[in-house]
Amino acid sequence: MTLLWVAGGLQLAIAAANLPLARVLRFREEHARLSPLVRQVHEVHHVYLMGVLVLFAAVSLAFPHELTRSPLGRFLAGAISIFWGARVLVQRFLYERGALRRHPVADWSCTLVFAGLAATYAAAALGALR
Repeated sequence: MTLLWVAGGLQLAIAAANLPLARVLRFREEHARLSPLVRQVHEVHHVYLMGVLVLFAAVSLAFPHELTRSPLGRFLAGAISIFWGARVLVQRFLYERGALRRHPVADWSCTLVFAGLAATYAAAALGALR
């Protein structure tokens, strides 16, 4: 259960990191170039993503046993694993390479954390964390 508590804490940290990330990536300046609808969709998606991360964290912190023992919990753990596994693929293959090369510590730190989250939830889904 300790791994799921750590995973919950990491997801809270990632959600919180999205607040300064908006400043670091200059969302305000970038949004100024977008149409109002595209800007609003991006802003809403950003907030929803933060909410999903907080929800994943809450489930992990409050119900770690259910994530490893009940069929619904194991299904949810599998879904969270897919979420983070897909995020690893985005980090490695979709994001602009030049920006990632300029920030290799952040790039590889994110990759490793996301892969660790994917592995943790996969283990929960497979019943290996009982």
